[in-house]
Order: sequence, then structure tokens, then C-alpha cells
Amino acid sequence: MADALGTFTDYQSFIALLRARKEQLSLSDLALDDFAGLAPGHTGKVLGPSQVKGMGVLSFTLLLDALGLSGTLHVDPAKAARLSGRWAGAASRRSFVRPNGPMSVKRARPIVLSAAARKAAKARWAKAPPELRAATVAALNAARAAKRLRAGTSNAA
Repeated sequence: MADALGTFTDYQSFIALLRARKEQLSLSDLALDDFAGLAPGHTGKVLGPSQVKGMGVLSFTLLLDALGLSGTLHVDPAKAARLSGRWAGAASRRSFVRPNGPMSVKRARPIVLSAAARKAAKARWAKAPPELRAATVAALNAARAAKRLRAGTSNAA
């Protein structure tokens, strides 16, 4: 097993360990952004003192990889002893989580349908002759310009 960098019990102590590793490697925020494949400035927003952004799943994975880190979780005996009484009856209690509930379907439907529609449109567009494509794009551009013009005149009135 490799050397342990430290122990964390909450988000702030985890961030502190990532900062310590960054300092240990003498990396600047921009260098770490580059190694991790993140946008310039992202590391400063996640690991900086003000923590403008929280760490998402993608940033978490990319930063751990760029810093050469992996994690292992272990059971804390003191915490387990404190909470074990509450765990005893928890298995029999009903869970209110509905992974395929109405809200999940409502959120997923537009994404799924838009992907299918995009695929169908791409197939139709590929079969269209170049003249039809040019005419369609010109008509769309004209409609957009007219809409912008109407919006500009109604705002000025």
C-alpha cells in the first residue's frame, strides 16, 4: 500500500488534503488545470480559499488522477459504535426513494426524446440535396433576423 497523505472526515478536510498534495508536488493551479484537463482557473475555484465552486464528480475524478491519488474508505469504530443502535431497525423501515418515479421520468423524457429527434433529423438532413439544405438555412436565417427585428422595434416603443 502506498503512503497515506492524511485522513479526512468532511469536505473541508478533503479539500485541505488535495491542497497539501498540490503543494507537495509544487504545482500551480494552472499547471494542475492543464494536467487534469480542466478549464484554466477551475482548480483555483475548487481548491482556492474562497471555494467559488464545489467539486463535482468530473472534477473529483480528474483532480485525483492528476495528483496521483486514490482513495480507500475504512470504518471508524467510534462513529460505528455511536450509530449502530440507529442502524438496527433501519432495514425494516420503508424507503421513500423512487428511482423511476414521476419526477425522474419527467426530467429524463426531454433528454431522451431530444437525442432521438436529433438522430432522426441528422439522418433526414444527410439525404437532402445541397440546394434544399441551402434554401432551408436561408429561410431559417431570414426568420431569425425578422424575429430579432420585431423584438428590437417592440422594445424601443
